[in-house]
Amino acid sequence: MNRRGFIYRLAIISPLLAFKLGCTASKSEWELISGFVKDVRNVILPSGDNITMEELSLERFVLTMLQDCFSPDEQQRFFEGRGALDRYCDKHYKRIFEDLNSENKLAIISRLNAKDKEMDKETLFLFGKIKAKIIQGFQQSELMMKDRKRYELVPGRYNGYYKIA
Repeated sequence: MNRRGFIYRLAIISPLLAFKLGCTASKSEWELISGFVKDVRNVILPSGDNITMEELSLERFVLTMLQDCFSPDEQQRFFEGRGALDRYCDKHYKRIFEDLNSENKLAIISRLNAKDKEMDKETLFLFGKIKAKIIQGFQQSELMMKDRKRYELVPGRYNGYYKIA
């Protein structure tokens, strides 16, 4: 076997293959959920008071938690909830969720927060988990732990003068 020819072909074909795989038109299910997480985060925790929420990278935290801490059955429910959300948007707005303008996205997220009966239960499940993980990520962020509340290395202080009896 000609090693030099093999290495040459590998060097030429690998980037082309990676480019071809990276340029697919359809988004994966996790990318769609990532966009939904970003929109929910913008509504729940808007930037302001010299705080930019983009710096906290809560989307990455939420996606990691959704991928690693939930069973495959629950992850399938996330995908079904995202599909049901797109069907709802298509029915009412004639577009999928990511193509809507910010006012319509805000209205849909407000309906999800109010647990509207017209919404699918899988979509409500997805929204509830995402909302909980966004709040959890914000409360555990460096901004919250150091700037907004008193930071303690170990929670719960030792009180030597506490009366036992």
